[in-house]
Amino acid sequence: MMIRVCKMFRQGLRGFREYQIIEPVYRRNPIFSFWDKKQGRITFDTMDFTADKGHFPPEAIQILQKQPSWREEHEIQMLCNILQALDSFRNYTVPLQMLLAKVMRFERFGRRRVIVRKGQRGSSFYFIYLGTVAMTEDEDGSSAFLDPHPTLLQKGSCFGEQGLQSASVRWATVVCMEETEFLVVDQEDFLANKLNEEIQKENQYRFELFRNMDLFQSWSDERLQLLVTLGKIEKFSYGQLITKDLVESSCVIFICKGSCEVLRLIDLGTSPYYYKWIWQHLELIDDKPLSAHLN
Repeated sequence: MMIRVCKMFRQGLRGFREYQIIEPVYRRNPIFSFWDKKQGRITFDTMDFTADKGHFPPEAIQILQKQPSWREEHEIQMLCNILQALDSFRNYTVPLQMLLAKVMRFERFGRRRVIVRKGQRGSSFYFIYLGTVAMTEDEDGSSAFLDPHPTLLQKGSCFGEQGLQSASVRWATVVCMEETEFLVVDQEDFLANKLNEEIQKENQYRFELFRNMDLFQSWSDERLQLLVTLGKIEKFSYGQLITKDLVESSCVIFICKGSCEVLRLIDLGTSPYYYKWIWQHLELIDDKPLSAHLN
């Protein structure tokens, strides 16, 4: 099986070093195929995975312009394949991914456009495919452009799903920091396809995670549920930077699974621990007491 997969990619990526030369050819002839002894002829359409400078593919936008009931199964599957680039989308089970792809729609908004306004009831939730948004406590989102460290969400993040499951109002404003592309799921479709039940399973997982932490043993269920509502699960790959500065970070991070390293940037010239380490190694090298080096 692995050999067949490698052969397929090798043929599909043939001439990759000359990509700038052959790419227009693939645009004119986007479909290639090869013969497999067990599966027969295998066909691969490169346009299913092609986007213009990171934008959502035009072919996928055409599918999202259809009514959900008009979308064919292979079109929904193609959308799921494209959306695997989004971490938040991959968090859902495969059946739920298919349901989301069936009902979502495409939107594109410019810089400073308010997507969600604090104090209003939510009617949709959003996956960010391209661009950056900021979360603020003011109603018009203007503080995001003045704050040196705003709370940002970028490609792969999602927001608004919690508001679709309750009658509560939005607790923050979300504003576009640049031109941003979204995949949107409206509340009507959200409830009709029982997506709320899957979201509730995720909330229960987070609730139990917090409840088992010593830090929250004294908290009531109501306070803990509020923490679950405000929180969001994010996945980070091996070697990926989580935050540059924990001191300046606007959020608290809890590790659900895995491990990470916390690195501290220090000025060695002002660190007494560094000087102590130097003296200790000098003593080991010369086999002399520290007082000898001081003299």
